[in-house]
Amino acid sequence: MNAVKMIQKGNQLELPLFFLDEEPKTAEVIPFEPKPAWNDDEVRLLRDGLLWHSLRVLADGRAGSEIKQETMTWVMSDEVHPFSFVVCCDEAGYDPSGVREGVKSILKRLARIKAGG
Repeated sequence: MNAVKMIQKGNQLELPLFFLDEEPKTAEVIPFEPKPAWNDDEVRLLRDGLLWHSLRVLADGRAGSEIKQETMTWVMSDEVHPFSFVVCCDEAGYDPSGVREGVKSILKRLARIKAGG
């Protein structure tokens, strides 16, 4: 029988699948694993790490412009959610406005140095 030939049976069409030489296998079932519980200290450490990593990205001359722009957008945002800039600063004991001013000042100095002046 031609593998591409379709046979009409009543209103039903059949297409023999010539590429299946063996029986289809069922998917393996992945066992459910409960999500790990984070304690307050672990969340605080993660926020601190995110804040400091972001500040280093902005000062790193090797970082690309896209990641720097994304980081600067995060720094300048006033959104409030568990890992927003405002919340990360507040939890670390920093004033978000003061950190923003410091970032702007440092970036201006770095730009002047890069320009040779």
